[in-house]
Amino acid sequence: MIDILDKSRKLHEQAIELLYEGGIHKILSSKAKVFYTGSYNLDLMVWPDIDIYLSIQNNPFDKEIFFDIGKEIALLPDVVSLKYKDHRSYPLEILPRGLYWNIRIDNEQFDTPWKIDIWALAEQQIKENIKEIEKIKQKLNEQNRKLILKVKQSLINEKGRTPILSGYHIYQAILLYGMREREDIVWYLKKKGVNLDDSG
Repeated sequence: MIDILDKSRKLHEQAIELLYEGGIHKILSSKAKVFYTGSYNLDLMVWPDIDIYLSIQNNPFDKEIFFDIGKEIALLPDVVSLKYKDHRSYPLEILPRGLYWNIRIDNEQFDTPWKIDIWALAEQQIKENIKEIEKIKQKLNEQNRKLILKVKQSLINEKGRTPILSGYHIYQAILLYGMREREDIVWYLKKKGVNLDDSG
């Protein structure tokens, strides 16, 4: 059985290849400031998913630029699905307020398809996220990193992903509240409203 640290390392390497050799970063950086967030930024990956925030100059919600980005990404050879939503008035408060692309990529070099979430957000939202990511990074060490990966891995569902928004609350449970037992962390996730059966 593959070691959880090796699996995470392999996913991170594949993500870098996908973004930089696959042309996605080049497209994004030509039209906006690019901020990588979530498990890719933290190097805590257990499934093929990348979260990206964009800061578009002058107008953060410029649909013309955002759709230009989508068009160019759609033309990449391994993109099999691209879905758009305007989340500025979306009823789910747990999600960022911005424009959203959900992208699926199926490259035969990789074991499973990749999911990429691209958000165009206001600068303040991005700044707040950067601060939160840095706080998490400062608390990470070899021991709690492995625990986080083990817990995340244990929650992967039949569709091969972790429950929506579970990652952030796992970080909080372990790094902020010092939880170490899986059952305590699961209890905390449920308390925070995470649906452990949610496949997204």
